[in-house]
Amino acid sequence: MARVLSVIESSVLNLVPQGMDNRRNLKEIASLIDLDMRSIQEIINRLISYGVPICAFRGNNQSGVYIPTNQEELRLGTRAVKSQIKEMMIRVDRVEKADLINWKSAVVTTKQSELEV
Repeated sequence: MARVLSVIESSVLNLVPQGMDNRRNLKEIASLIDLDMRSIQEIINRLISYGVPICAFRGNNQSGVYIPTNQEELRLGTRAVKSQIKEMMIRVDRVEKADLINWKSAVVTTKQSELEV
């Protein structure tokens, strides 16, 4: 059975273009429907949880979201997320392995007055 989207979910979905070449950045979507970026991200995450294949492309001045129209666009749209997951897992591993008692001995802090300008 199809999920009935709220008006705001429908509005966001209608602003997510099909095809990577037509991607739209979140700031533009937010301004078009007068919502903050965090709300747009939450709605996009919700749409994805409903089964809408929304991808994101991150690049120098080319970032944006889109609905992929082929497997290559899907692959490119999930690459950044997969890379971020790997980085986050490395971070989690390092934090879990950190010495909670002696971590301060692993670093030396510097005060502003000691820095050379």
